[in-house]
Amino acid sequence: MKKNDMGVAGQILPSERDRRKLISMATALDKEIRREIELVQTSLSRLAHLLSEMHDSDLWKYVQSKGQDAGFSRFEHYVESVLGPMGRSKIYDLLAVSRLGGGNNPVPAETIQKLGRVKAAEIARLDPTERTPELLQEAVEQSVPVLKQRVQEIINKSLPPAQRREVHVFFSRSYPPQVINKFEQLEARGCFIEGIRDGDRTLTLRSKFMLALIFCFESTYATELAEADRYIEAMKSNKMQDARANDDEEEYGPPEPAEFDAAIGEVGQ
Repeated sequence: MKKNDMGVAGQILPSERDRRKLISMATALDKEIRREIELVQTSLSRLAHLLSEMHDSDLWKYVQSKGQDAGFSRFEHYVESVLGPMGRSKIYDLLAVSRLGGGNNPVPAETIQKLGRVKAAEIARLDPTERTPELLQEAVEQSVPVLKQRVQEIINKSLPPAQRREVHVFFSRSYPPQVINKFEQLEARGCFIEGIRDGDRTLTLRSKFMLALIFCFESTYATELAEADRYIEAMKSNKMQDARANDDEEEYGPPEPAEFDAAIGEVGQ
């Protein structure tokens, strides 16, 4: 500690000369970050690297914010001044992404760009040796929930059973109150039947109950489900024929609920 350093609230403050140097470095890095953001095609890999450098060096404390001489009081406040309002999870996703481009087995910048922030942050949870080309290709092609499940499965393999985690994805539907009440009553009882409370800790009781409900429906209505599959294919076929007739290249899937009644008539023609 230099003689002209000061201690405030347990923190060591730099000398005035060192402070001017830190402000100069912070200003230069801040300009580089803002220049990257202004580009038409911002490089996610480079932006994450620059933000990580700003975070790890604590230079955000010396970026001169508008209307005050002091820097930012929190790193999150600095990021929001650059990128706009963001949740903490998004900010720390970007810091996680910065780890992908360096170290052992780095992920190419173009792959990180294809992945996007959320997927890249998931891949960053893995050990570098686990980031295989096959997994990266799968990550680009699959949805976020599927990738989260895949990443957690890989992590679980290296953990003892008691520490393995179940992946949760928010799933929402709106039903009449009487339907929800019936379901919750059944769930409250069904979670404690012998086959559900079997001691398997890899899934919660509610998750195992829901799986049992699905398996039960599939086995009970196997014949009816096979007929439903044929019905859906017929509807898709009819819609594809109509699309070709109208030179419409949109890809059709199974009808939305609002289309269901009309689709019945189409299949019968």
